[in-house]
Amino acid sequence: QETQWDYTTKRELRSINLHPCPLLISKAYKAMVESFGWKSLTILYQDNHSLLRLQELIKSPLQSNTKILLRKLSFGEGEDNNKVLLEVKQLGAIHIVLDCDQDKIRGVLSKAQEVGLVTAYHSFLVTNLDMHLVNLDVFKDSGVNITSLRLVDPTLPKMIDAVRGWEEVKTE
Repeated sequence: QETQWDYTTKRELRSINLHPCPLLISKAYKAMVESFGWKSLTILYQDNHSLLRLQELIKSPLQSNTKILLRKLSFGEGEDNNKVLLEVKQLGAIHIVLDCDQDKIRGVLSKAQEVGLVTAYHSFLVTNLDMHLVNLDVFKDSGVNITSLRLVDPTLPKMIDAVRGWEEVKTE
């Protein structure tokens, strides 16, 4: 199962978009950060779509004393984000929101580990809804707190039945 967020895609008349709307997901991330009690955080983001998903969180310093540092990650040819991650480390960031594609999460976390950002003193909120597909075994002994949001419990009997039904329709 994979989620895909594209607010610009035009849908067929008989299609269902199961992805939450950007404003609601943004409010959920803001509520999570507030519940964590983070008074400062660094947002590492991939592109402008990230900023849409995190708009409520980014606006939150206007309503509270939260300090937010924004840093754009680069995934072009020959770029590895070491400079950005080293800067974040040198600035003393311990609470980090990571918004990037699912296939880039592990790489960013590995680079963050190399520069000393993946320790028992650090916490990550990963905003990608496909986080459950990322193998995080290499970080389990680091003590880092990596949190994400999951909208569906795949172990619920109703969910298992729904997935089976979709698979049957797919094979027909």
